[in-house]
Amino acid sequence: MRCFPVLLLVLTLSILGCKTEKLKTPDAGASNPQKPYPDGVVLEGTVGLGSISGAEISVHRFVGGEVEWQSSIGSGKTDDSGRFIIELEDEYLGSPAIVKAVGLPNISRLRCTLSAGCGQGSSLGDVYQLNEPLELFLMIPSIQRLTYSNPSVLSHLAFKAFEKSPVSGLSAELISYEIERSNSSVASRFGVLRDLPSIPSPDLTSLNESVDFEDVRAMAINMGVLQATQKWIGDTEIADILSAVANQYAVVGLPDVDQTEELIAFTDVLREAAHLVSSLQRVYGINLNSVLTQLDAQHLLLAYVGDSTPSLGASSYTSGLTSIEKGKTLADNVRRFASSVDLKKLAGLTSLSQLLNDGPLSILDLFNAKPTSADVLDDEDVDHAMSALGFVAEAAFTSLIDYYADSVVRTSYEGTEFQHYVAHNSHVFGFQTDYDPCEDLDESCPTKLNLNLIIRVTRFTGNAGTKTFAPDALDISVAGSAEVGDIRVAISQNDFQFRSIKPSISISDYIEDVWVGDDYLVSADAMRVRLPFEVTKTSMTGESGRYTASFSMDVGKFRLHYTDRSVSDGDSGDRSKVVSEGLWRIKALENLKFGFVEQPEEKLVSAIYLNQAEALASETLILKTSVIHCEPEAVDCKEKSDLFIEGESDDQFLSINASAAYKTKLKGGADTAFAQLSFSRNSPTVTAIENIQVSYPGHGAILTGSFNSSGGMSALNATNIDGVKLFFNTVSGKRRGEVQGATGDKIADVIDMGQWVKIQYINGDFESL
Repeated sequence: MRCFPVLLLVLTLSILGCKTEKLKTPDAGASNPQKPYPDGVVLEGTVGLGSISGAEISVHRFVGGEVEWQSSIGSGKTDDSGRFIIELEDEYLGSPAIVKAVGLPNISRLRCTLSAGCGQGSSLGDVYQLNEPLELFLMIPSIQRLTYSNPSVLSHLAFKAFEKSPVSGLSAELISYEIERSNSSVASRFGVLRDLPSIPSPDLTSLNESVDFEDVRAMAINMGVLQATQKWIGDTEIADILSAVANQYAVVGLPDVDQTEELIAFTDVLREAAHLVSSLQRVYGINLNSVLTQLDAQHLLLAYVGDSTPSLGASSYTSGLTSIEKGKTLADNVRRFASSVDLKKLAGLTSLSQLLNDGPLSILDLFNAKPTSADVLDDEDVDHAMSALGFVAEAAFTSLIDYYADSVVRTSYEGTEFQHYVAHNSHVFGFQTDYDPCEDLDESCPTKLNLNLIIRVTRFTGNAGTKTFAPDALDISVAGSAEVGDIRVAISQNDFQFRSIKPSISISDYIEDVWVGDDYLVSADAMRVRLPFEVTKTSMTGESGRYTASFSMDVGKFRLHYTDRSVSDGDSGDRSKVVSEGLWRIKALENLKFGFVEQPEEKLVSAIYLNQAEALASETLILKTSVIHCEPEAVDCKEKSDLFIEGESDDQFLSINASAAYKTKLKGGADTAFAQLSFSRNSPTVTAIENIQVSYPGHGAILTGSFNSSGGMSALNATNIDGVKLFFNTVSGKRRGEVQGATGDKIADVIDMGQWVKIQYINGDFESL
C-alpha cells in the first residue's frame, strides 16, 4: 500500500490486539459502601444533579392507589455534598413509595455539572443558587431496612412516565410491579443496566482514580440528557430543561436517532455525555478514557443502525417476580451469553498483530458469526483499490511540488492523466481515468478512478529536486471512488478530512540490491484526520456486501519513515512479494477510532469497532508496522502482518482504551441483542477486559470476568436491570460467590463443582453455570 492514509487505517486495525493475561474483576458487593445505621428503616441517597445542598427531601406513600402528597412518612435535607439520610417507621417496610427532592430558590446551592454551563453565567464546576423551584422524583418499589435512593434525571423520567399510567385503586403489590416496570424501562432505554433507584450519583466535579467508572458513565448519561435538551431548546434554566425532556419522554418516548430534528434522540444524549466526560478529563485531569470510549462506541453504532421510532424502552422481563426467579433469569442470561461467545477467543486476544491479520472481523468472530459479506474486506481487490488511492495521493503531491518549483501545472504522472486547477492557495485535482496498480507486478487489475481532491496550501516551501513538500499548513478534502473488478471503495466528502500543521513530505525511489519501491519521510507538528468511506462488493446477481466505515485520529508531533518495496527474482525479474514497513515516532496519539458497519441494516450482525489511545509517554517510543503481501504464484512467500512497539517499559508504554459495540443475536433467542466489549491496555503486556454489556428486549446485564486458557470462567461479576448480582471468584483453587438481590439480600450460593459451577438457591433449587 502506497497511500499514507491507508497506513493510518492499518495502524488503527492493529492496535487493540494487546496481550490479555488476566481480566479485571471488580470487588463483589453492593454499589454503595455499607455504613453503621441506627436500628430501624433507613433511606439514604444523593441527589444526582451535582452536589445540591439545602434541598428538601420528602417520602410519600400510596393510599388507595394514589400518592399522598399532602403528608410525608419521612423528610430531611441534603448536606453540602447533596446527601441525605431519612429514618422511617417499621410499618412502611415492603411498601412502595415516592421520594421527592425540591431545590429551593435563593436557598439551595447547586454545583454545575454541564460542560455548556448552567445559566446565570455559571460554568462547569461553579456553585450557584437556583432562581426557581427544581423538583426531582424517584420511585421505590419496596422499602427495605436499608434502601438506597438516588434521585436523578433518569429516575425523574421514570416517574413522569409512571404518572401517565393510571394506578388508582390498585393494590400495593400491583403498584410495586408498575414501578419496577417503569424504572427498568428507563434503565434499559438509556443503557444503565442496574437497579435504577440505587445507581450512585457521584459528583462529577470531584472525581478521583478510585471512582467506579460505570457510576461515572451512568451519571454522564444523566447529565447528557439535560445537555442535549439544553442545546435543543436553548434554555439554560435546569428546571425548564428537565420539564421539557420529561414531557417528551413521557408523551412520545426517545428515538435512537431523530431524522426530523424535532425530538431529542439517544444519539444526542450519548454525544453530549461524551462531550461532558471529555471536558471533565480536560478540566480536572482525571483519566476517563474508558468511559469516553464506551460512550463513543455506542453512539457510533446507533448512528448507523439506530431506530428513528420513539421508544420508552422495554421493561424487565422479571418485573414483579420473586427474587429467586430474578436470580434464575440473570443466571440464564449469563449462560446464554457464554454459549454465544467463544470465551477461548475472548481470553486469547494476544498480540498487537492479531487484528492486523483479520481486522475488525476477528472481534466479530468472538460471536462465531462473521457478517455474511465478510469476504468484502478479504478481497485482494480492496488492496488494489487502496493502492490506486495511494497513487492518486502521490501524483497530487508530486504535481504540487512541480507547481511550486516552476509554476507549471502538471496534468499527468507516470503516464496517467488528470485535471489540475489552481485558485489562489487551493489546488483542485480530478482523476477520471483508468489506472492499473498491478502493472509493475506483471499482472493486471485495471482500476476505474473517479476522484476529486481539493488541497489547500498555506505558505508553501519545498524542493523539487528532493521531492520535498513542506508548507506551514495543509488541508485535504477527497471525494469519489476507485473500482477494481467487483469492488468499489468510495470516500464521501466531509469538509477537509486531513488537516496538518508544519507537514513535511519527502518521496524518493527505493533501490537496494534486488529491492525496488518507494520511500516516504513524513513529519508534522500536529495532524487531524476525519475520513468516512465505504467498501462495496457486487456480484452477477446484484449487491452482495457493503461496509460503511469511518476513521479519525489526532496526532501530536510525529515522524514516519514508510517504505513500500518489492523484491524481484534475479534471473526472471518477476516480483514474488511486496513488503510495506513503517516506523513511527509519535509524541501524542489521541482520538484514534475506526468504525464500520455491515449494510444493509437487516443483516443479523452489524458492528462498530472503536479504539482511542492516550498520549504516548515519550517520543522515544517507536511503533513499527510490517506487512508482507504474497502474490498467488509465490511458492516460498508467507503472508505476515505485524505491529509492535520499541522502547516500552512498565513506566513508559502506549496506554489504550477501546470499546467494540455490536448488533447481533445470542443463541437460543430470536430478539436482536446489542453487545459491547470494553478493553484497556494497562501495561506493555497486559490488556484487561473492563466489562461486557449485553441487552435485548426485557433483558440486560453488565459482566466482568476472568477466563482461563480453555475458555472457562475463573471469576465473574454480573448485574442486570433488576439490580440482581451474580458474582464469584477463585480463592485457594475454588470458585465461591453469591447471587444477591437489588437490596443485597442473598438469593443463592455459587459453589465450585470442578468442571462446572453450581448455583444453590435458598429455597433448595439448584442449577449449573
